[in-house]
Amino acid sequence: MSEPRAPEWESAVKAHFGWWDSVVEAKKKEGKSLTVLTEFGPPDYMWTTPYTRQPLSNQWDINVHMMNTFRKMYL
Repeated sequence: MSEPRAPEWESAVKAHFGWWDSVVEAKKKEGKSLTVLTEFGPPDYMWTTPYTRQPLSNQWDINVHMMNTFRKMYL
């Protein structure tokens, strides 16, 4: 996924957070902490335009967005 905030990715984001809900719940039941590492970058791991290899979105902004989303949902 190139940009998790884009409406075309809404169903995929919901599916991923559904899985994370299960993982977080299991860790809570076990009394264990959970570390999350988002996976939006660096180029060429993140999506880039053909030929130029320029990122399609801002890696920092996406990772900060995901950090804030995880904190809002799970802390």
